[in-house]
Amino acid sequence: MGHKSPPSGFQGSNGQGFPGGGIGQMDFKSFLNDDGSVDTEAVQDIVDRLPSGAGSDFLDRFTENNNQAAEDGDITEAQADALIKAFESAGGSTDAS
Repeated sequence: MGHKSPPSGFQGSNGQGFPGGGIGQMDFKSFLNDDGSVDTEAVQDIVDRLPSGAGSDFLDRFTENNNQAAEDGDITEAQADALIKAFESAGGSTDAS
């Protein structure tokens, strides 16, 4: 299940889906498959779109908003944890040079 465009709420002002384009309004469920598991292709798509050096900053902001989504009941704690791990594994926690 690949995504041709960034998940809802992640479209930047440049149309490229980079951070700064509404991460606070991101639909975290868009990173989940119908069975509740992480859609790793969607995660990788976002990580691939990050500007060089933005990985750690993005992951910090993503984690904060992701945890809030779990607190609000939008996703489960287990899904929140799985999403963070998926972004870390996809390279969202490393700064590319």
